[in-house]
Amino acid sequence: MHRPTPDLARRWAAFLLVLAFPPICAAADPAVPSPTTAPPRFVVVSGVDPEDGTVAYLETRSLVVETQREPRVIVDVTTRQLSLKDARTWTADGKELPPAEALNRLKPGLTVLLSAHGQKPDPAFLRVLKEGTLILVEPLAKGRNP
Repeated sequence: MHRPTPDLARRWAAFLLVLAFPPICAAADPAVPSPTTAPPRFVVVSGVDPEDGTVAYLETRSLVVETQREPRVIVDVTTRQLSLKDARTWTADGKELPPAEALNRLKPGLTVLLSAHGQKPDPAFLRVLKEGTLILVEPLAKGRNP
């Protein structure tokens, strides 16, 4: 007689639980509107050049690398620059800042949000921010993935 592997037994148990308890797997509430934009990313300001009107920031990505033993997560940090002449800056409460004021408020070490798709983030994402948080909205560049 063939005995099921523990992994197969767990999968069958999970399948049967889903069938037995459909309310647990209920669909999303249609009264809650879906966000209309991609979520912004957290970045850390690493430098500000008031003369050029640019801000440098550290962008962090997590990469999963398959190894012979098990997958590992590697953190990749890249420094990027953004011209505030081309970008727009908003506060969490929806106030747009002129570039000069944004340059005065941006300091190295400050964590800000970056919206790289050319639009201010959907209000659903802004509800979790504390007052005074800055949002940089980078113009959508041709040929670059946000």
